Amino acid sequence: MHSLFLWTALALGALPIESRPLEDGTLLFLENCHSVVEYSTDGKIGHVALVFGDEEGSFVYEATPGEVRRVPLEDYYAELARINRRRDADDQVRVWSLRPSPA
Repeated sequence: MHSLFLWTALALGALPIESRPLEDGTLLFLENCHSVVEYSTDGKIGHVALVFGDEEGSFVYEATPGEVRRVPLEDYYAELARINRRRDADDQVRVWSLRPSPA
């Protein structure tokens, strides 16, 4: 359900309003992001990021060429929304979240 909400919000170019924050350790999978991984594996998922929070808020950690970025979650959503505004509906980045579950 959360993934559907996030995808819809990004597709519409709106910042999502979280009813509950993503839990520490949540994985964000990006589909249709035109990455080297997608092209070389011929797969649908091209990027994975992690969500962790602290007293300042929730942050996305992702590997990029040369560094690991730490981006506030709201800014990450806004970046994806900006990317999607430049793309056709069937070519937009889709985000799937996988929350951690206790073992």
